[in-house]
Amino acid sequence: MKSNPPRYDKPKTHGRGMKYIIDGAPIPLARPRFGNGRTYDTQASQKNDCRANLVACRGRAEPLNGPIHMDVVFYMPIPKSLSSVKQKNLDQKPHHVKPDLSNLIKFIEDCANEICFGDDATISSITARKIYDDFPRTELTLTEIVL
Repeated sequence: MKSNPPRYDKPKTHGRGMKYIIDGAPIPLARPRFGNGRTYDTQASQKNDCRANLVACRGRAEPLNGPIHMDVVFYMPIPKSLSSVKQKNLDQKPHHVKPDLSNLIKFIEDCANEICFGDDATISSITARKIYDDFPRTELTLTEIVL
């Protein structure tokens, strides 16, 4: 008799964890630019600002080690061009237009690398959402997965 394969719905995240809140509209990762035989990172200053915010939130805590579960919620700004009724209707609803969720995650991973965790390769599971909100921000929760 064939047994069912094990299910990996949600990791057991009873290990050490940290929560970070980054104020401001979430930023997607941009592709590098090329010119004059060089590669340019057009987001260097934005990444430095995000890293400084993460360092301030972390305090004296050590970066997480081992397998990590990343839960991130991107609270996207509600367009000001919409009527007040439409703005109220969008509050806390899923954000389904650009920027792509994957690019938002990549930017956070790059910024948090070596600050919140040793290497982004240690992230073994991710839960992510984009939601409209009156106060744009990114809420990042990292938890060590207990094996």
